[in-house]
Amino acid sequence: MAGFLQSDVNIYKLEKIAAARDFISKLPKKYIAFAGISGSVSYDPLPEDDIDIFIISRKNQLWLLLIYAFLARRRLGNQDICISLCMDTEFAHNFFTPSMDGLQKQDAHHVIPVSGKEYFSEILRRMEDSRKSPPMGKYASDDATGFSRHPKSIVNLVAYILLASYLNVKGLIFNHRMNARGTSDHCYTVRAGTHHFYLDTQKYARLRSENSSR
Repeated sequence: MAGFLQSDVNIYKLEKIAAARDFISKLPKKYIAFAGISGSVSYDPLPEDDIDIFIISRKNQLWLLLIYAFLARRRLGNQDICISLCMDTEFAHNFFTPSMDGLQKQDAHHVIPVSGKEYFSEILRRMEDSRKSPPMGKYASDDATGFSRHPKSIVNLVAYILLASYLNVKGLIFNHRMNARGTSDHCYTVRAGTHHFYLDTQKYARLRSENSSR
């Protein structure tokens, strides 16, 4: 952070938050349970930092939403936007639990909500509560309803097969370039399933390992 004044950092953060809000406003709200900003922008970003977008969709609608998200990113032409952590309500219900490690919990509390703040507040509450909790709020039906009762689930599955394949190939090409440049810390593994998509970076894996060893 040397060479940067705190006022500069605040300007970068405000600009990046504004860009994230603009991007999220382009997404169809009917698919969204929560959308916010994670990563370095939720702390103190540098000018070159990506804008990490965190999205929770309604159940079985994640990959439909991701199609809109990647198209919106292309239309805006903002290469700083990074769609890096995405899941549906079913995955979120099982992901944000008391068993999460300390760094993950810290990052979750730093997320900047843009849409669905009340829902995410329930997630944070449940994450810190060791007692088993029921499905959350108005999205309880999302978590309790079976796959076959979602008309969009088949379309979501097709979208997953097509888009996840493309993103995996794109990730392999990116990692090859980073390794060739000697910057393997930027490499990532695509973690994708019908209910989730996120970029598991080597840098974050290292930070989690260092945090757990303290």
